[in-house]
Amino acid sequence: MHIVIIDDEKILSKSIESQLTKYDYTVTLVENYTDFNKWNYPKMTDLFLVDISLWDGSGFDVIKKIKASEETKNTPVIFISWHGDTKTIVEGLDSGADDYIVKPFDTAELLARMRKCLRSNNTYAQWSEIVYKNITFDTNHRKVFIDEKEVLLSRKEKQILEFFLLNPEKCISKQDLEGKFWWNIEPSMTIDNTMNVTICNLRKKLWWGLELETIVWEWYYLR
Repeated sequence: MHIVIIDDEKILSKSIESQLTKYDYTVTLVENYTDFNKWNYPKMTDLFLVDISLWDGSGFDVIKKIKASEETKNTPVIFISWHGDTKTIVEGLDSGADDYIVKPFDTAELLARMRKCLRSNNTYAQWSEIVYKNITFDTNHRKVFIDEKEVLLSRKEKQILEFFLLNPEKCISKQDLEGKFWWNIEPSMTIDNTMNVTICNLRKKLWWGLELETIVWEWYYLR
């Protein structure tokens, strides 16, 4: 899952990023409205966390642009703000935000609100456990088991595995994976090599349970 945080409070943004990465979220930090306008990868986002008060603009300007784009109009948005008055909260929700959370907030509450928004947008598994043959993926604790024995995977390997498990019997192109998990790496040759190594390691670690086929070197298929 790729989360974009648009907030000019660097310390707070870094703190949120640190917490989210522990749960295997990929996080991009955008410091202000100007940088948001320059950002080139909106379609790769699963959820936006937007501060209402930016030094060079407003979160209302940000959400207006998000909802105006065909690529991001259905992407969930949560306002995060120090403004806790009823008028601002109502204005935020009426502007198109899926939720509003007042700073300071507990990480557990933020994660719960994010899961709710992602479930509503059908981009988050609605179950805490994914089972495929003898592989069990505990999505709450981010642990993978084969025949009840835990298999240690890297954060990226878990993200890729979860994506395949949620999309069985579908042809997944390398381009899809690149856009989802390696959009911020250049050049393309480096992406391809990194992707190949990650898929190879995943197969090695789960070789007795994962039937992941390669089709003409450009597609993957979980049978």
